[in-house]
Amino acid sequence: MKFESLTRDGIGYEYDKGYEVYVRHNPIADENLYEFQTYNDGMVQHSNRYAVPAEHALDCLASWGKYLLDHPELINKDDVDYYKFSEMTNRKEVQFYMKMKYDPDKPRQFYNASTFKLSRAESKRHDKRWEEVPHWADGSLETVYGFICKSYFDFIARVRLMDEVREMVYSISGFCVAVDTEKYFQTDRDGFNNLRTAVNVIEKIHESIRALDRAARSLECLDNNWISRQNIQKAA
Repeated sequence: MKFESLTRDGIGYEYDKGYEVYVRHNPIADENLYEFQTYNDGMVQHSNRYAVPAEHALDCLASWGKYLLDHPELINKDDVDYYKFSEMTNRKEVQFYMKMKYDPDKPRQFYNASTFKLSRAESKRHDKRWEEVPHWADGSLETVYGFICKSYFDFIARVRLMDEVREMVYSISGFCVAVDTEKYFQTDRDGFNNLRTAVNVIEKIHESIRALDRAARSLECLDNNWISRQNIQKAA
């Protein structure tokens, strides 16, 4: 799926479910998003494609969203990774890391990231399923984000995760916590909010595609279980 940039002259983008980014010298927007030179020759590709740098993630997302909304007839469920824009965390995980806090006055503590359990038993020290609670664990928004965010997450995934964690921290604690956007995303608050909005556009489009697909499968089941029988009975 190819689409042109909204703000960058001579640049086209491509979304490809295939995976080609093996070496990453700089942070990239997403492993499935690429850009190439068009030299303002329509959407003719005049260069090799390469991964969209993180700094151009906003333009790429906005351009992609506009293209999809302007051309709904071109949206094909086979072009979409159904799980790419699903939820990245959940309330139980966020609550667990909010409650997990390092206490220097007590014996070392260990946590299991799969079962969301804590233990002070020394036997956990040599169990690879458990890790020691680090000294920086204080239950804050940044701590929760730090535990859940993986080193291999691309830029857009990190934006989505931070937004989800912030919303869940607010729903659990009732406190709205500001994000240090310069530290994590190298942009000011307005830039981060624009990124969140652009991500939300793509998420909603993907949700609608998944919803339509579920509706089609439900109708197929209904056809097999009831409609066909009714028609057979009528014919009889």
